[in-house]
Amino acid sequence: GQAIGAHAALMPAPFQQKFARLFDDALQIPYPTIARVFQREFNKSPQELFAYFDEKAVASASVAQVHKARTWDGDWVAVKVQKPDVGRQTGYDLMAFRVVIPDTSVDFISTHLRAELDFVAEASNAQRTASLVASEPRLVGKVHIPKVYPEYSTKRVLTAEWIDGVRLSDREALGRVVGEELPEKSGGMFADTAHEKKNGIPESMYNLFSAQMFDWGFVHCDPHPGNIIIRARP
Repeated sequence: GQAIGAHAALMPAPFQQKFARLFDDALQIPYPTIARVFQREFNKSPQELFAYFDEKAVASASVAQVHKARTWDGDWVAVKVQKPDVGRQTGYDLMAFRVVIPDTSVDFISTHLRAELDFVAEASNAQRTASLVASEPRLVGKVHIPKVYPEYSTKRVLTAEWIDGVRLSDREALGRVVGEELPEKSGGMFADTAHEKKNGIPESMYNLFSAQMFDWGFVHCDPHPGNIIIRARP
């Protein structure tokens, strides 16, 4: 669904709006379920672990939902909590996939899909990416990878620095951030770059993904609008 949403410019407006919701506006699981996840992972409630924890998620996708919280040190953080049924549902889906496609490639796909459910690995990838960005002069001061909080993270809970920003595909909000009015254009994963060159956003994006593919060999394979945000400062 998110893959289709990333190419929504090819579809009628109603389809664009529906698929766009899959990025961060999917059905949320209730707070009591979230609290049980914390009890299993930390043996504490969210209110014990954090000085403040918003019981209502600020975003929800297929695998997890994100809650805003504040650490006891006063840092605002984004807490990504894996939905409890995802692991079991992934297992069912992979079994069905294996029946439909009885091929050795299923093993490769299965391994990588299950790896996506390991938030400790995701935290490690984020920290590695932050180090790579910091070593690339073209990206320093232009691209920021949120700081990860390992002490508040497990295989099913990932806590990272809270970042205020707007989607790269949100033309109206993006115009406010960059201080210019962007022309109307429906659909698509990204806003029209022809009107953004002077603010440097396209150049930073090109440099970031070029470095991943041609220099580092370490690539972010899920760059949909829910995973890339823009703010006035890096």
